Amino acid sequence: MGKEIQVLLVQEVKGLGKFGQTRSVALGYARNYLLPYQFAILATPSNQLRFKAIEKREGKRVEQEKVESETLAAALNGKKIQISSSAQENGSLYGSVSVLDIVGAIKSAHGIEVDRHWILLDDNIKEVGVFEVTISLPQGVTAGVALTVTAEVKEAKALKKSSK
Repeated sequence: MGKEIQVLLVQEVKGLGKFGQTRSVALGYARNYLLPYQFAILATPSNQLRFKAIEKREGKRVEQEKVESETLAAALNGKKIQISSSAQENGSLYGSVSVLDIVGAIKSAHGIEVDRHWILLDDNIKEVGVFEVTISLPQGVTAGVALTVTAEVKEAKALKKSSK
């Protein structure tokens, strides 16, 4: 195996560790990825002091982000949104309701901006009905909204029936 060096993580890196942890990583991984993108700093004595300042600043940012997430969760919890989509008579949608549709519905109905990455859906919604959508906000805060998917009334069918 190649050379390894010690780094201090200044933010969470998936599969490696969380903020503040010291990890031993391959030299190339540190030099080409962790250090240039400022995910980590070298674990030297001088950087240990620098890290204390980063840690203090990060702690304040995390606290602020948590308060903002809790405020947003309070605004979102229990809200209801509705999306209309063209559907077959058996309730199956011709298309599907995606995360972007849900984000747009929340913004238009309640004026709240939600990042599309926060919406937790196993798969796009492909049928008419009522669904509970979980929103995973930063710092582990979650919220839930009720989504009602309704069948869109086709104008052509309505016109055809009214002319008979």
